[in-house]
Amino acid sequence: MKFGLACAGGVVEGAVYEIGVLCALEEAIDGLDFTQMDAYVGVSSGGLVTACLANGISARAMSRAAISQASPELNLQPERLFTLALGELQRRLVEAPGATWRALWKYASSPLDLSPVGALAEMSSLLPVALFDNAPLEAYLRHAFSTGARTNDFRALERRGRPLRVISMRLDSSELVAFGQPETSHVPISKAVQASTALPGLYCPVEVDGADYIDGVARRTLNASLALEAGVDLLFCVSPIVPVNTAPAEGRAHPPLTDHGLPSVLSQTFRAAIHSRRRTEFRDYAHRFPDADVILVEPDLEDPGLFFSNIFSFSNRHAVCERAYRATRANLRGRQAEMRAKLRRHGLRLNDEVLADEERTLFGRLRPAHERPYGESTFDKAHDALDRLDHALDDYRLGARNQVGAVSSASRCPKAGERRLQCEAIARRQASVWATSSTSPLLQAGSATSAVPTGACRDAPSAGGAEDLEDIREHAGGGDVRARARATHRERRGVVARRVELEEVVGPGELAEGRALGHRLHRDAHGPIV
Repeated sequence: MKFGLACAGGVVEGAVYEIGVLCALEEAIDGLDFTQMDAYVGVSSGGLVTACLANGISARAMSRAAISQASPELNLQPERLFTLALGELQRRLVEAPGATWRALWKYASSPLDLSPVGALAEMSSLLPVALFDNAPLEAYLRHAFSTGARTNDFRALERRGRPLRVISMRLDSSELVAFGQPETSHVPISKAVQASTALPGLYCPVEVDGADYIDGVARRTLNASLALEAGVDLLFCVSPIVPVNTAPAEGRAHPPLTDHGLPSVLSQTFRAAIHSRRRTEFRDYAHRFPDADVILVEPDLEDPGLFFSNIFSFSNRHAVCERAYRATRANLRGRQAEMRAKLRRHGLRLNDEVLADEERTLFGRLRPAHERPYGESTFDKAHDALDRLDHALDDYRLGARNQVGAVSSASRCPKAGERRLQCEAIARRQASVWATSSTSPLLQAGSATSAVPTGACRDAPSAGGAEDLEDIREHAGGGDVRARARATHRERRGVVARRVELEEVVGPGELAEGRALGHRLHRDAHGPIV
């Protein structure tokens, strides 16, 4: 069986939405691992998401990076996405005197032929092509993909069995280009993603091999046919671009879109066109690839949350990702019969226990970095470290549960189970280091070290799988990881309840005493690390 993933665009909130969806799917479907797909296709911000997954960066890790709680090289900061295109603005200003003189001369020469408004239209070339430059995004991805076992080379991913295609449009010819195919595989992945995310008006066109490229959504919504043509049997598709329905109805009262101004009217027009094209594409897929199954996840047209989110606000990333996660889980509960039938044909299954928990959340109490109600106190550092430890246990639990799915798909990836066991062992050992080291993030400021080093699954040595399994079982307290994670959460509440005690002790010049108390609180909450 061959699995694939196709992600559409949607600017910043689109990528964050897709990350929340992928976390929910991976958690609710036993045996599903989006870092081990047989084909990846990404358009616009979907190209960023699929490029990270193909490089082994999990959806969970990306969700933490979205709220700046992952490792430093992955944390997504505002300046990486919204840097003013000063070079473009400067170039237009330099051209302003000449363009103004030409417009005035043309108007003076033919005053009856050209109105003042028409003379202004002659100066349209002075308008910058975009507000922002996404070159910092390219630099961010280039650095992230150069760390550990990741790669910035399409050909290296192809050799690893994880082919990636990033879709863009050549501006001057309107030609659709799939970076990653043989003729474009020499282009760095980071550069291809930069070109694919260059939404006209927002980001400047990106020059690649002497040609200008813009956002691939101008020509395709998903372009999922590339994955289906590669022989994928089960394709997961995520498309955040849908219009919103704010028409008056029973139980729903929204103001008309015109009340929100021109941006909302243009956004609705753009989204309606993209959504209509996506529906046409999927009807074509059903005709051309009748033997393949496609699972599509997209926002509900009745839910205005994503439509009205502010793309320039980084404070709403937490809410958008959490909303997508919970909406996807609700969607899966409503489509259980359909999903079970499709998944069963490909050796996967829904986890009823996970889906039945309607109070489950993506982040728990893990907060964005900017939300520090108690400042940078020692308690905050301990609180964040314990949250990350909870998430490490969640990741371990998910990986352990996926062992069941890995057995059924062993013929598809014989070493997947062994790699996952080694990865889980590394996670447990890293958690032990956190708890015992004097440089632990429990005690030191500014650390956001990931519990599992990216690429660890692939880089772990092939020997020692049995010892790692025993190590995992020992740390998990008999193997009941779900009970262990819940117990950890309950025990951690004791630490939270003692916040006042900790803050009373720790003050200027009393850091050593605060550290000692932090150690004691951690031992009280979790016991000694065996």
